[in-house]
Amino acid sequence: MQRLKHGYLLQPRTERYAVLEATATLLQDRLVDGGVIHRLANDPRLAVKAAAFQPLLMSRAKRQKFVKVFAAGQALISDAVVRDGALGALAHWLTGVNERVECGLQIKELQEARQTMSGRLIPLAKWVLR
Repeated sequence: MQRLKHGYLLQPRTERYAVLEATATLLQDRLVDGGVIHRLANDPRLAVKAAAFQPLLMSRAKRQKFVKVFAAGQALISDAVVRDGALGALAHWLTGVNERVECGLQIKELQEARQTMSGRLIPLAKWVLR
């Protein structure tokens, strides 16, 4: 349990914690722990960092970590989407980022399947047309 400014308690498995953990996973380059989440919660530039974030430029490792963290807290993040204020806005943003990541993964899988199929079909077509 982490104590934040103004007496707020940050407990694991609360909406606030799930949203901040997923946000920290996206915006921080280091291991996400209670201290990182605490600093992020008190960062006045959080909205600017979130607005500047580009999901398509994420590394594969960061993308996999985000998918794992988001899936673990998805129910809590979904509950937070309907809230007013910064928590609801961050939860809504996270949901959008997750959708973009999932679509990107599906597109990547389809592109790999296409390349595999073309690698097999082109030699076969050349053999048939000889």
